[in-house]
Amino acid sequence: MSVIQRTETTGDPNLCIHPSGDSFLYAGVSRIACMNIETLESFHREKEARTNNFRFVAVSPDGRFVASMAKCSRDIELETFHIDLDYFCKQDLLICHSVCPGFRSPGVMSVSRFQCKFSQDGSLIAAASITGHLFVVCRVQLRLHCNIVPGMFGIQSRAIATERSFDFDPKYLHKHLTYGDTEGMLHIIDMTSLSVVNERQVCPESDIQCVSYSPMGNVLAVASSDGQIQMLDPDELLGLYTLDTSLQDPGVAMVPDWSGRLPTFVCLAFSSTGRLLATTSTDGKVRVWQLVPDLSLQQLCRRAILKHVAPCHITRLPVPSPMKALLLQIPLDAS
Repeated sequence: MSVIQRTETTGDPNLCIHPSGDSFLYAGVSRIACMNIETLESFHREKEARTNNFRFVAVSPDGRFVASMAKCSRDIELETFHIDLDYFCKQDLLICHSVCPGFRSPGVMSVSRFQCKFSQDGSLIAAASITGHLFVVCRVQLRLHCNIVPGMFGIQSRAIATERSFDFDPKYLHKHLTYGDTEGMLHIIDMTSLSVVNERQVCPESDIQCVSYSPMGNVLAVASSDGQIQMLDPDELLGLYTLDTSLQDPGVAMVPDWSGRLPTFVCLAFSSTGRLLATTSTDGKVRVWQLVPDLSLQQLCRRAILKHVAPCHITRLPVPSPMKALLLQIPLDAS
């Protein structure tokens, strides 16, 4: 590990890797910047005089567009840029409160946390705030697509749990967005019909802190205040398995503070293959999890057979030779 010099981030550090893999973007105190990982050469966009500072930056999946969020007095501004060679070309600017009433900082000097994410096809941008608001705009001209919280569910609308508890389902490009509310419920929203596709309570006794889909959209990870990360079926919202930070070795496990509270999850990030999950939390630790492989029907059948047939007897089975070769692949463990 090395420390990259000439970088300066805000009190809530935020960076993201460019889809090309050769550079990263970060929100600095007075700029957003893109820096090459190998050469450390960078280009940046300075804040304007009226803006306090940039707080968040996100890049579209195709790497062509950047969205930033900045605080200006009590207002929160969402701004988009097009990356043209080594330059941020400004496109559109939106004051969030103008399309989502209440999407503002509680006070000029108060702590404000907010995030934005692109849909998989880059056509939509969703933005959420610690105040419990969530809205979606079109990337082109930042036209309002819909207000999800508040607005979509009327008086029964529940605030989003945190500014980190929402994500687009990559399987559906921009069509499905999932968010967790303050009651421990997950809601899958159809962005086309503006209707609820599915909803389920997944954290009845804890608070949802982060929500993130795997790159292929075959798993939905939900981190909660009890130190657990639920890995869910993305469509049915049913549990597949759970990662429990309290059951890990000393030095890795989350440790409660003097009040009995566990550290808060700050971010969930899958590897590009979906086989690893990195988590960051307020105890200052980054944990990397080896995930259960996504087994095909063929592999599930192989496991079932190996539970009942010893490897030395596989060659005697009345099955085609390719099937025998599959059964004898290493590893032979059927557990």
